[in-house]
Amino acid sequence: MMQVLYYEVKQDKRHRSLCKLMETIVSKGLKILFIVNDASYSYWDALLWTYEQLSFLPHVANASNNAANTPVVISNSLQQAANNAEVIVFADFDDFTCVSIDEVKNFGFNRIVLMGEKWPDDVDLNDVMVTKYRLNPESKWENF
Repeated sequence: MMQVLYYEVKQDKRHRSLCKLMETIVSKGLKILFIVNDASYSYWDALLWTYEQLSFLPHVANASNNAANTPVVISNSLQQAANNAEVIVFADFDDFTCVSIDEVKNFGFNRIVLMGEKWPDDVDLNDVMVTKYRLNPESKWENF
């Protein structure tokens, strides 16, 4: 069954939180296809290298010759991940709402990671397990 992991976080903390979350996913041995829109591609590419002084996420474009051996590949569209990623991460919730769950399944992903300020009331995901998290006062993720 497809699993959606939704992380609720304030806008001003979302980008750094998303980088840290992807770092955690990669540390578990999982590979990621990171979907960004054209307008934010360069921003995210730079941020993944610099979001912390002593840490970074190795990544390349999905079309790169090195993509198969890289834990995070970036794309501006839903497509087969060159690194055989199990997890698809959307930088922007609006980019996720432009694709269907069936499209995501067809590419072999079993987990979708989303982050936003509030889960939209009009999103209906039939036959999908949605787990929602938010940061507690100790900055740890907890279910809600």
